Amino acid sequence: MKTKRTQKIEGALKKLREIHAQNSSVAYMELSALLPPAQYSDEQIIKVLDTIEEEGIPIVVDDVDNLCERAEELLFSPDSDQYQKREGFDLLKLSSEGGYIPAFYFIGLCFWGGVAVEMNRKEALRWFNKAAKKGQSDAMVRLGECYYLGLSTRKNKNKAFELFDKAARLKNLNAFKGLGWCYENGIGCPEDPSKAVKCFKIATQAYRRDVLNLTPSEKNGYRVEHYSRCLLAEYRLGEAYINGNGIKKNRSLGMKWLKCASETDKDPLYPKGHVMALYSLGNMYFYGSFVEKNMALAKHYYVRAAEQGYPGGIYMLEEFFNTKPKKKWIELCEDIYGSY
Repeated sequence: MKTKRTQKIEGALKKLREIHAQNSSVAYMELSALLPPAQYSDEQIIKVLDTIEEEGIPIVVDDVDNLCERAEELLFSPDSDQYQKREGFDLLKLSSEGGYIPAFYFIGLCFWGGVAVEMNRKEALRWFNKAAKKGQSDAMVRLGECYYLGLSTRKNKNKAFELFDKAARLKNLNAFKGLGWCYENGIGCPEDPSKAVKCFKIATQAYRRDVLNLTPSEKNGYRVEHYSRCLLAEYRLGEAYINGNGIKKNRSLGMKWLKCASETDKDPLYPKGHVMALYSLGNMYFYGSFVEKNMALAKHYYVRAAEQGYPGGIYMLEEFFNTKPKKKWIELCEDIYGSY
């Protein structure tokens, strides 16, 4: 259900399109006048809209930052109900009609996750493409991930590399995790462990205190507004330090990054921690590799890996800890890996 305010705004924009279609010569009003700051009441806003509609004044939508920010708050706040989320989506659509490119990306996110609208991955990809073509780097990263993994589209790893590389050149931190995958595995580019490590280090730097404590202008130009922890990059960086792959061995730093990658509720892709980091830590404590043997900790990490259906964790628990696999572990393992 749309709010009265949203309906009025849509009515004003419809009037604007009609006036432009008639090639009328009329005055212009910025959106900041259409949507005053929060201290103005809805009644005052509606009065402005009524005046616009009565006088046939078209609206130039060129001040929509606040509109889009308000939409994000309504859509992604845990306190928003379904009506508020729907209003947020409507505001995003209005922002997109004004040509506000970040709105294209967020509309794509809504369709991808089914936020305020029915989930529609193809429609999400359409919006991500619109945003990427306009230079929106977050959308480039999303598209790159879809092409890399074959999510709702055919795999195209060369295209994935191109998108990650382009977003990385725009200083988008999230792009570097994908670029690191590509350099590590020679996807769309020559295999280069050193470049892969460099990318993973950049992908983790928004988490580092020395970056987070800097002001935006002091972050070496890297964008972190929409950054989330990347446990994959943290895991790969940990493995690189431990094995000396593309970087000088440093096992204490390797353990540090593996433990970072094992944390929960830090990365929406790995809410229970990165499964390979959990399994690696289990093996280290089980065999006493680079750390003192600790069977309790080994079991702890194996259980967490098994809970995500990882066959190695299930096997180690069954073989060495006399722990019978839970039915849901086996079902999840078969669903992800095909068999156990």
